[in-house]
Amino acid sequence: MQHVPASDCRAGTALERTDPERAPGGTVALKGPGDKVLSSRLKELEAQGLLVRQVDAGPPVRVSYELTRAGREFGELAQAIERWGRELVQEVKPRRR
Repeated sequence: MQHVPASDCRAGTALERTDPERAPGGTVALKGPGDKVLSSRLKELEAQGLLVRQVDAGPPVRVSYELTRAGREFGELAQAIERWGRELVQEVKPRRR
C-alpha cells in the first residue's frame, strides 16, 4: 500500500494509519483514531473509489485494503499540495534580524 501524508485531509488521515513496521504475526501496527473512526473512513474511501476492500476467508478472516488508480493519483496530488504548502510557509516566514 502506498503511504499518503494526512495533512488536514480525512482521506489522508485514514490512509496514514498504517505503520511501516509490522507487528508480530504479519499484522500492521496502527496508530491514530479508534477502530470505529477508521472503519467509517475506510468505508468512505471505498465508496469514493479510492480503495478496494479485499476479504480473505481464512481462517482467520482477514480484511485488507488497496489503493485504486484514483487513490494513487489522489495521493500524488495530496503530496504535491503538501509540498507547495510547505514551500509557501517557508517563503512567508519572517526573517530574524
